[in-house]
Amino acid sequence: MAGAVFVGSGLGGVCRYGVSLLGLRLLSARLTAPWPALTGTLAVNLVGSLVLGWLVSRQLSSGAGVDGNFMRFAAVRLGVMTGFMGGFTTYSTFNTELLTLMQSGRNREAGMYLATTAGLCLLGGWVGMSLGSS
Repeated sequence: MAGAVFVGSGLGGVCRYGVSLLGLRLLSARLTAPWPALTGTLAVNLVGSLVLGWLVSRQLSSGAGVDGNFMRFAAVRLGVMTGFMGGFTTYSTFNTELLTLMQSGRNREAGMYLATTAGLCLLGGWVGMSLGSS
């Protein structure tokens, strides 16, 4: 079981890194620092909230999980939900970015980042759970 979490978290972390690089590449010319980096963190946390909400809802509503069998196996469930999604999403980076904004006196931006992240991630989780239970 630990091996599934190990592999999943490694893959999730690599995907998170890719999203961060993509965000920096696409947004660096359009947004001032630190917003290109913050946008990558927001994107992975929003997608992660939506997908994890969907997976949990599917598992709960069907008793077995995604497509009847996918989430039935504990190793797969741990590898995908705990490993991949845990490696892909990142509260610690969000927290550090938020604190850095506050320490640099950018309190308005910190408030916007906090409200946007919390609001969109809650909405994403709700949408995922709604889609998974229908």
